[in-house]
Amino acid sequence: MSLIKYQIFSTVMMLKSFTKAACQLGLTQSAVSHAVSSLEHDLGFALINRDRSGITVTREGRILLPSINAVLQMDKNVHQEASAILGIKKGVVTVGVFNSISRHLLPKIIHEMDQRYPLVQVRLYEGNYETIEQRLTRGVKSFFVCKFISVRTDD
Repeated sequence: MSLIKYQIFSTVMMLKSFTKAACQLGLTQSAVSHAVSSLEHDLGFALINRDRSGITVTREGRILLPSINAVLQMDKNVHQEASAILGIKKGVVTVGVFNSISRHLLPKIIHEMDQRYPLVQVRLYEGNYETIEQRLTRGVKSFFVCKFISVRTDD
């Protein structure tokens, strides 16, 4: 079993779609499907029910998902700690914002971030009050990244 299979399964479950997960991860839908099938084979049981109406998580998948997400978070923590030991200030900041704020206030803020912390990538989740609140109550790790923002201005 590998972390990439865990990441793919977690992303499929978060987005409830092989196709959306493939887009999010920069993979083909076939590669995502194959990775999940391979993980299921490694484990010896199905994680996802597939039918014409879409996908649903199996009981076993629902039981394993929190542990898989914990492993992925721990891997991220290890990388962040290693970077901190090396004195590297890099990483990803994910921000939930309203459309009006992302258009008017964030370009200046992101430009300042790019100047001070060029190795920090900013990801935005745009939504309304309800969707952002739902994402927050589930935890930051559940944010779906709609787009990557890197603003460079010619001041």
